[in-house]
Amino acid sequence: DHDDHDDHDDHDDHDDHDHGQVGDVDPHAWIDPQIAIAWVDDIETALSQADPDNSDTYAANAAATIASLNALDDEIAAQLADLSQRTLVVPHDAYHYFGVRYDLPASGSISFSDATTPGPDRIAALQDLIRENDITCVLSDPQSRSEWVDLVREGTDANTALADPLGTAYAQGPDHYAATLRGLANAYAACLAD
Repeated sequence: DHDDHDDHDDHDDHDDHDHGQVGDVDPHAWIDPQIAIAWVDDIETALSQADPDNSDTYAANAAATIASLNALDDEIAAQLADLSQRTLVVPHDAYHYFGVRYDLPASGSISFSDATTPGPDRIAALQDLIRENDITCVLSDPQSRSEWVDLVREGTDANTALADPLGTAYAQGPDHYAATLRGLANAYAACLAD
């Protein structure tokens, strides 16, 4: 269920990106390709209504984009299918939609939704959570401090990998979205590997 976002109340700005949450809207929905498909459909409808003379072009472009997104979704689902019993901690709350889509929800996040610095009690609680629940992965990302990940992993056997829900490492252009999601999938796969 893509509307399940219990952990996303009162979302404020992150360190390097500004997309505040309004009400029940989770601003990180773009990392679920099925939601992107719904957006493509809505955009195609709006464009066709605004410019009916080109509606055939909008419909064809939307159909091609949706087919590409479905293929990407299938590719990522296959890549992550065998990892669904594994658990992870994320650097902040930007991963909910991706985790739910691929049956890899986070057991916790280092930073709360307001992106505040985790204190010693928070770090200790996460270390206990990792040990007590055999959590195998603590993701890092460019939007969060790597020191927090190092502290949370200290004294545990958890792996780490760099994820990037904003795709900052990829060139802007028509392949950016797919590259970003593939990069996320690769980070999950690497971090959750035995």
